[in-house]
Amino acid sequence: MNILLVLESFIEKVRWKYEFPLTKETRLYEDLGLYGDDAVEFFEEFGAEFNVVLANFNIAKYFKGEGWSLKEIEKGRSLTLYDLEKAIKAGRLDEDIINS
Repeated sequence: MNILLVLESFIEKVRWKYEFPLTKETRLYEDLGLYGDDAVEFFEEFGAEFNVVLANFNIAKYFKGEGWSLKEIEKGRSLTLYDLEKAIKAGRLDEDIINS
């Protein structure tokens, strides 16, 4: 199974089809524009769709609420599609998975 293709299909279903190719390096906040309530809903659906436990995932570390600018995200705190791929394989998303 090509997890990246599955993720691309999922993203198209819960968001929309982007006009650029999605790669493992695609950043959720900066490139896909996920933030605020949309990010929360995205991860709720992601966890349910892929059976990924999110109990120890600190979403506020990676996604700010409505009205925040991109520069207010902590430097080096971007989640990518590769992080989601690792989470699917591990069945959980937390700092250990993100930093592995």
